[in-house]
Amino acid sequence: MMTTQQAAGVLGIRPETVRQQIRAGRIKATKLGRDWFIEPGELERYHREHQQTGLTTRWKEAKAKQTTE
Repeated sequence: MMTTQQAAGVLGIRPETVRQQIRAGRIKATKLGRDWFIEPGELERYHREHQQTGLTTRWKEAKAKQTTE
């Protein structure tokens, strides 16, 4: 699972924007305590659906980094 901070880094957007997308129901996330956590598959789904909006800035780099870790 990824934090909103990590998801924001992958998508190249601010953590607050990720939280807004969660509240709007565009990103499915699990709340544990006061923090939100996102499954990597959900982040991939969101990214695929929103590629045309320009949220692809760091996606390939972050995906490559995940596979090498």
